[in-house]
Amino acid sequence: MNNGVNNPEVVAAKQALWSTPPEVIAKHVSKVTHRKAEIERRIQQGAWNEVYVVGVESERYVLRISRDANLIAKEKSARDLAKAVGVPVPATLDISPVSVDGKELTFELTEFVDGPALHEVTDLVVRKDILAHAGLLFSRLHTIGCPTYGPFPSVETGPKALSLFRKGQISFINSSLAQISEILNIPPSDVEGVAKLAEGLNEKYDEKDPVLAHMDFLPRHLICSVEKKQVVGVLDFGNCRSASPFDDLANWIDGEFALSDLLSGYSNHDLVNSPDFAMKMALARLQGNIMQFPFALKHGLRDKIPLIWGRVMEQAGVLKLSIGQ
Repeated sequence: MNNGVNNPEVVAAKQALWSTPPEVIAKHVSKVTHRKAEIERRIQQGAWNEVYVVGVESERYVLRISRDANLIAKEKSARDLAKAVGVPVPATLDISPVSVDGKELTFELTEFVDGPALHEVTDLVVRKDILAHAGLLFSRLHTIGCPTYGPFPSVETGPKALSLFRKGQISFINSSLAQISEILNIPPSDVEGVAKLAEGLNEKYDEKDPVLAHMDFLPRHLICSVEKKQVVGVLDFGNCRSASPFDDLANWIDGEFALSDLLSGYSNHDLVNSPDFAMKMALARLQGNIMQFPFALKHGLRDKIPLIWGRVMEQAGVLKLSIGQ
């Protein structure tokens, strides 16, 4: 539930437009490392950067190429904070502006973290131990306080009421009511009612202190050591923001990788054992799914709207049961 940035159609469209000449990449990495470099493969996952695994003699590195220097700086800042609280992240070796065909790009070279991603670990006993360790790292991230809700790093100073931030989120769906109701063939009031349900519960059930939320803390971004039964690298802070821990936890897709196994290592026991935990998780999931509507409409993914609506109604049903509606 990351607003669809890893939707295959969106990724393919972005990456078809962005392709830096291989000789430019090899020349840059060779310049930084003072050794001959060769591209091994392009990582076809994230939508907003080009990402390559580059071989330099017997070593490997990861090169990210961004059209937005601020995104590279944001991720490095988040990784630095994560490292300071004991979360393993790839080290940055170099960040450089590079001009390619008249376009200003930012190249970031980081270390390559070797090992399988969590979703590639097949031993269920080992996976369960790794999930607990992932939960511990997740809770460490949530000890990093932020001054206000919204983008990371904060673009504002001073306090900002969470209710205002949430109302800003809900305004996304309100601006799309006509399109959503037309696609679903339901009255706009039905869609508006769900948005109002979320808005009405915010003040009572939401967290008040923002933290650094990864917002894409998922198995594919957790590199593991099967021998150590630990996560050895947390990747991709591109979606991180200042948010509630529940906004972050709600992105975890329960099922094959059980949320209960993740939470077994989560060290904030007051949060996990809160009597309102299920309510807050349902509210965060509802809000997260609501935020997928404008993304889907923006990128022409109208066929995804019914699927999103189904998830929205599921979480709305959980909330209504919880409050006795």
